[in-house]
Amino acid sequence: MESEKCKHDYTIRVMTSADTPGALRVFASHGLFEANHSLDTYRLMDCNAFYVAIDDTNGAVIGVCGGPFLRPDMAFIGLYGVDERYAGRGIGQKLFAEVMTHIGDRNVCLWSVADKLPLYRDRLGFGLVSEHRMVIYFGKDIKSLPLNTDNNNNIKLLPIGVGDQELIDRVIDYDQQIQGYRRQELLGLSLREPGCVALVAIHTVTDQVVGYGCVREHSSGATTLSPVYGNGMLIARQLMEGLVRDSEWCQRNGFYYYTVDTNRSAIELAGLLALERHEDCRLLFRKAVVGVDYHRIYSILSPNFSL
Repeated sequence: MESEKCKHDYTIRVMTSADTPGALRVFASHGLFEANHSLDTYRLMDCNAFYVAIDDTNGAVIGVCGGPFLRPDMAFIGLYGVDERYAGRGIGQKLFAEVMTHIGDRNVCLWSVADKLPLYRDRLGFGLVSEHRMVIYFGKDIKSLPLNTDNNNNIKLLPIGVGDQELIDRVIDYDQQIQGYRRQELLGLSLREPGCVALVAIHTVTDQVVGYGCVREHSSGATTLSPVYGNGMLIARQLMEGLVRDSEWCQRNGFYYYTVDTNRSAIELAGLLALERHEDCRLLFRKAVVGVDYHRIYSILSPNFSL
């Protein structure tokens, strides 16, 4: 039965930290999720990029949209949703318009599910449809498959402690190779989020960073592997196994794995680990397609705001 529509007055304003639980709840009502503490990280990076609609009667968050500049040349729109009881009143359009006003005439991208692609492409100006699709997987456990490779013994996994600035700086250096710009502030916050379990892969012969990954509690009640970057499928798999092993919450409730189909090894790895394939989303841009090293991205940092 269709839920009864609410006709309360509402106010649209800039989001605050107190709005985070309500914003995640609205988003989750559409089957869409984000890491619990990552939303606060992205809001700190660009505090005027997030808007909420608030019910004037009870103060509840009834809609949300964000478009932060987590890289200097492009914003990323996500966390876009309205409580279905308030649907049909133009709330989503107003939230989206506020975010686009914040972005201005600069470049912006978003992930689009298939049924929304014509809307974004033909009516909202996201006319550059890239070849990249985010593929969403879910896993309850990683099977104990043998790792038959001579290189396996040359990789060690180290935990990334919140106070280990030297190791964090090395991870940021590695991340820059993949993203094409330095995410110093973003990763400095992201790697220190409450409940974040982070590992770095080091080659024992060269002492080079060859991958890193994190597992975080997720608004679905499960966890998310975000990100997992690695120089090849073997390293990515080792990181995933290590993260699952080190997170009791992940072992109990499972994990989401958000990969990009341009990296065929990442898709192959999902198959080897018997992960459940859920949904595909296409990456759209407004002004220019921005490239990164997709072949080292096994699971992205955020399904809403970053690769």
